[in-house]
Amino acid sequence: MENSNIYLLWAKANNGEKPYKHLLIFHMIDVMAVTQTFFKDSLPQSLQVKMASDLGIISSSTVAWISFLAGCHDIGKASPLFQGKRPEAKASLRGLGYDFPSTSPNPPHHSEITEAILSETLPQFSWNGHSLPKKLIRRCAKALGGHHGKFPATTRDISSKDLGRDNWSTIRNDLLNSLQNAAGLSQQEAPQKDDQDHGFFMLFAGLVAQHKNPERNLKPLTNSKKLYL
Repeated sequence: MENSNIYLLWAKANNGEKPYKHLLIFHMIDVMAVTQTFFKDSLPQSLQVKMASDLGIISSSTVAWISFLAGCHDIGKASPLFQGKRPEAKASLRGLGYDFPSTSPNPPHHSEITEAILSETLPQFSWNGHSLPKKLIRRCAKALGGHHGKFPATTRDISSKDLGRDNWSTIRNDLLNSLQNAAGLSQQEAPQKDDQDHGFFMLFAGLVAQHKNPERNLKPLTNSKKLYL
């Protein structure tokens, strides 16, 4: 059964004349959809085949995995540190037992929390009895940690206070389950290769970054004379 509490988590908002709030699960699915579209419509066939080969899976499964991982980019927003930025969200979640510890003087960015969460949580998921390789998860998490345009120089230690108690872990797992269901991964085989080169992760990071301005960026790359990775 789906945890309805995931619909309390916000991702984007403003308090202007036209107040706006976009829920986290919908934002994650939006990014997954943009990644799917860019992968299928704008990425040259040769690069689609290369990414499939790098993952060791059939080409038709690659877009589902790449887009799912891209959608995971903001899982760090499912944390007391980020959700506590909006008083109404904090009040609703606190009323359901979610803790909001006091923040440190130099709190981590949500992208750093994303890296920590995925490195710890995704190895616990399995598809047809197989989990993703930990090395692949760790390197994808590092790439996702740079989705705002700056890759972290080092992996920061994220405290349990920044992550929240067990019910925060549960709601993050529920978000990831909803996302993998939307990606259609329930019947897919999990990639088992973990020897991808740096070019794979730079290309992956570039695909994730397309959601920042999809209208401008959704253009075929096939007209380029060369594409350097």
